[in-house]
Amino acid sequence: VAACPCALVIAAPATAIASLAVAGRHGILVKGTAFLEEMADCDAVVLDKTGTVTVGHLELVAAQPHFGVAESELRSIAAGLGAASSHPVSRAIAAAVEAGARAAVVEVAETGGMGVQGRLDGRPVAMGRAAFLASHGASLGEPPAHDGPVVGVVRDGTFLGWLLLADEPRAEAAAALADLRQLGLTRQVMITGDRRSVAESTAARLGITEIEAEVLPARKLERVQAEIAAGRRPLVVGDGVNDALALKAGSVGVAMGAKGADVALASADVVLMTSDLRRLGTCIRLSRRCRRTINLNVALGLGWTLAVVAAAALGLIGPIGAILIHNLGTLAVMANAGRLLRFDETVDG
Repeated sequence: VAACPCALVIAAPATAIASLAVAGRHGILVKGTAFLEEMADCDAVVLDKTGTVTVGHLELVAAQPHFGVAESELRSIAAGLGAASSHPVSRAIAAAVEAGARAAVVEVAETGGMGVQGRLDGRPVAMGRAAFLASHGASLGEPPAHDGPVVGVVRDGTFLGWLLLADEPRAEAAAALADLRQLGLTRQVMITGDRRSVAESTAARLGITEIEAEVLPARKLERVQAEIAAGRRPLVVGDGVNDALALKAGSVGVAMGAKGADVALASADVVLMTSDLRRLGTCIRLSRRCRRTINLNVALGLGWTLAVVAAAALGLIGPIGAILIHNLGTLAVMANAGRLLRFDETVDG
């Protein structure tokens, strides 16, 4: 009776259950207690840009049709292509044109991180990056200077014009990243498929110094793997289809749950259901608190069990006394785990 290590056995599970309950109260979905514990060791953060550190509500702010092309025609074809894509740029372009005014584009196919293509009245049409459009035989000039995403449209090898979009950083992003730096995650890398000028502008506003721009999804994965190979434990944060591989490869993958793509939510280990970046700091603090509590509970459970065994071996207590003292140790471990329930960062400062 004295040697039965109940307090030791429940030391970690009781703490883990309390931690999951606290995480849920803060709008954080953790897919396993192991991920919550691993966050305590993260020393770097790798972030996507659009929809992660920015609101992801891109708006079409201007259309610049090529000579001889009507603006309405440019918008219509672009919206027809964008309506079949899940990328934030495509969604924004489609939303700017009424459904009835969108061109009837068929056989639409999306190339991740590059653009979309299809057929309109039997003729090929495409929308996306300059490199993607050049592969369709179009002759393009320099993209217009614009502090935001810029995409072009091509029909049957003929360039139709540029579309200019804009996005803004999340209101809480700068404070959330500063909080992570205070917690020791001083290495912060932003990886995006957007142009470097756009990435640099956003990064400067958020205090991020490490940037990789104009990258494809495979490059995001390679960068995360490079961070791991360098001995770091990166926390990877993203929201889209292009981030799925990187989320899976990171030490801990965190998806923005409010409007994140299904594949990103499935690939991540942790989901921020409210897409509030401040909850990243909450995750780190909760993880470290969880680990400290587990260590204390293990020490308490093990020490209590050894003390009861020693007392029983020396004849200081009998079976009834061993039962009572043994259960007191179990209650002490549960009470210590329950202290985690007092952890609360739900009230905004």
